[in-house]
Amino acid sequence: MKEGFFYTSNGSNIDVYNYKSMEREKRYAMSGDIQNIFYQDGKLFVVPIEELFSTKLSTYAIKAYNVKGNELIQ
Repeated sequence: MKEGFFYTSNGSNIDVYNYKSMEREKRYAMSGDIQNIFYQDGKLFVVPIEELFSTKLSTYAIKAYNVKGNELIQ
C-alpha cells in the first residue's frame, strides 16, 4: 500500500484498488485459482493452484511481481 493501492483476488483475478477512493482501477487475469496474495518489499506474491502441462496434476505455484503504481510487472 506504499503507493496508495491495495490488492484483492477472486478466483483467477487480481483486482487493484485505489486506497483513497476505494474504486477498482485494474483487473489482472491470472492462470490458476489464486489461493493467497501478499505484498512485501515492493513485490506482490501470488500463490495459485495450477495444472502441470505434462502430467495434468494440480500444484501450488509461487509468482512474484514488481509493483509500480497500479501496474504489476513480471
